[in-house]
Amino acid sequence: MNLPSSFLENLSEVIPALEISEYVNTLNEEVPTSIRINPNKKINTQELEKVKWCELGYYLPERKKFTFDPLFHAGAYYVQEAGSMLIEQAFLQLTNLNSPLKVLDLCAAPGGKSTHILSLINDESILVSNEVIGSRVSTLQQNIIKWGSANCIITQNDPKDYSGFSEKFDVVVIDAPCSGEGMFRKHSHAIDEWSEDNVNLCSSRQQRILHNAWNCLKENGLLIYSTCTYNLKENEENIFEFLEERKGESLKLNLPPAWNVHETIHKEVYGYRMMPHKTKSEGFFMSCIQKKEPSESNSNKSKKSFVKSHFEWKQYIKNAEKYEGVDFKNKQFIFFNDQISFLTNCLLQLNVKHFGVEIGELKGKDFIPSISLALSNPLDKNAFDIYEANEEEALSFLRKENISPKSKQKGYELVCYENQPLGFIKNLISRTNNLYPKGWRVLSNKI
Repeated sequence: MNLPSSFLENLSEVIPALEISEYVNTLNEEVPTSIRINPNKKINTQELEKVKWCELGYYLPERKKFTFDPLFHAGAYYVQEAGSMLIEQAFLQLTNLNSPLKVLDLCAAPGGKSTHILSLINDESILVSNEVIGSRVSTLQQNIIKWGSANCIITQNDPKDYSGFSEKFDVVVIDAPCSGEGMFRKHSHAIDEWSEDNVNLCSSRQQRILHNAWNCLKENGLLIYSTCTYNLKENEENIFEFLEERKGESLKLNLPPAWNVHETIHKEVYGYRMMPHKTKSEGFFMSCIQKKEPSESNSNKSKKSFVKSHFEWKQYIKNAEKYEGVDFKNKQFIFFNDQISFLTNCLLQLNVKHFGVEIGELKGKDFIPSISLALSNPLDKNAFDIYEANEEEALSFLRKENISPKSKQKGYELVCYENQPLGFIKNLISRTNNLYPKGWRVLSNKI
C-alpha cells in the first residue's frame, strides 16, 4: 500500500519505529470478522474464538453473507469490529453497572456502541442514542429496534443541542468522526482520502463536540472518547488541549499485557490503541476522562407533556406493570415507569425519533403490531400464534414476500426462525399479508 509519508511520520510518534514495517505488512492481511452476541437472543458460539476484552465478542473463521442469515435480522448478534469492543472495559472498570445510569452515546450511528452499551447497563438505566446526520438515523433506529431493549431513546440533534439539555448524564460516549487511519486495511479508499488538512479539520470538529458534550455530563461523570484513528492530534493532544480549559482527569485502565493493547501516556493523558499488528482487530483509540467541575443548571422552557396511551397494550408485554403506555406520533409506545420524567424532558427539548418499544398503530378498529414489538425483549410471545419458518420461508419473509399460511385461523402471527422472532404477518387463511417494513427488506435473491 502506498501510505502517505506524513502519515508514517505521525505514526512513529505513537508506536516504536521498529514496528512500522510490521504494521504496514499487516495491512495486506485478511481483515478479521467479529460479532457481538445479544445476551437476550443468544446463539451457539461453542466453536468460536472469543474476543479477549469483550465477554460476548467472538471471531468468525470467515466472513459470511450476513444478509442471508435470518438470525442477523432477528438481532441475535451485531457485526462489530473487535477493537471497538474495548469500550466494555471502560464501563466495567470505571462505572457501577449495578446502579441506574444515564448514558449518552452522542455520535451513535450505525449503532455498534449503543447496542453494546445496552447489553452492559441494567433495565433501571437509560441510554440516549444520538445521531446528527438524518440519513444515518434510520440505520441506527433499525439496529436499536433489532437489539430489542426498551430503555433507549433515539434522537437526531447536533451536539450543541445537548449543551443546554436539563438532564445530566453519568456517562457520555463520544465516538468522534475522524480521519479513519484505523480503517486503511478494511477500506483502502480511506488512504486516498487521508491528508494533514483532513486531520486538522477532524481535530477541530472533535474539539467542538467535546465542549458541547461537557455541560450535560454530571460532576464526577465519565466521558469515554474514541476514534478509529492513530495520530496524537486527534487523540491525546485533543484531550490535553480540552483539559487545559476544563477541569477533568484522565483515567487509567488496567488491561492485561497479554491483550497487547498499546497503552500510552502523553502529557498526562492515558490513551489505549488497538493496532492491527498487535491485536486481532482494526485500528481504534480510546481515552477516559472524569469530570471535576459542576455542570451549569438548565430549566425546562415548556410545561407540555406527552399523551398517555389508553390502548390495551398490556396483553402483549411481559411484566407489563413495569411500563407506561405513550401515544407518540399516532402510534403506541411503552417506556419504563421509573424513567417517564426523563423521557418527558427529552420529548420537550430534543428531536426524539424513537423510544422504548413501539407496540403498534391503530387504524380504525384494527390494531397493527409493530416490528419493534416483534423484536423486543418485553414481548410476550404467547400473545400471538407462532409461524415457525424454515430458512427458505424466513428469507422469503425478509424479502417482504407473502409466505403461504400454515393455519386456518385468521389474525396476526409472529414469524420466528429458530425460535427468534423476525416480525408479523396477517393470516387471511387464503393468503398472508407481510408486515415486514419495506425499508428493511432484503433486496437480493442470491444466497
